[in-house]
Amino acid sequence: MDNINAYMGMFKEPVKKEIDKYAFVGCVRKSDVLYNYNYREYHIAIWEFKDIKSGSLEYSQINTNISIDSIKFKSGEVLNDGDTPETSVKFGPFFNQPMSVDLDKQSKIDKIVRAKNYKGFYGVFNKLALEDQEGDSKVIIDFSRKKVTGLFLFYRKPESYYIILVFSYKGKQFRDDIINILNLK
Repeated sequence: MDNINAYMGMFKEPVKKEIDKYAFVGCVRKSDVLYNYNYREYHIAIWEFKDIKSGSLEYSQINTNISIDSIKFKSGEVLNDGDTPETSVKFGPFFNQPMSVDLDKQSKIDKIVRAKNYKGFYGVFNKLALEDQEGDSKVIIDFSRKKVTGLFLFYRKPESYYIILVFSYKGKQFRDDIINILNLK
């Protein structure tokens, strides 16, 4: 990947200078773009869903204590196979409207965060599933090899919809002000 700058505008100016330009990974598809950045001891995943052009964050729900282990995809692909997180994506029609996130029983919400253009939570991630408004899971994000503490956000810009995940990949204490590295205007 050579387009590290694609989502650098999502970071505040001082942070941009400290993004690791050598440990950058991306996955670009017709319907979505997933870029992974490293900043100090943090991993930041920015996932843009290109087909979601409208819709309120009110439709993006955060559901807890959901049985995710029973979700199986007949066909799909695994991103970061064997790594943390391992992300499974179902083949077929993808998201074209705001989605919800399901947390399994081993995941935990510590603090809800909300503003006009984002909502999410700080918490412990074990397994997360992204589902459409009909309840069909299309993505499983699996941290079960090594549960992490992090930040999960639904983020809305006028013509764009994102999921942002921030977590410490070096096992260090997670800062609850980490949201301040992001430029969420």
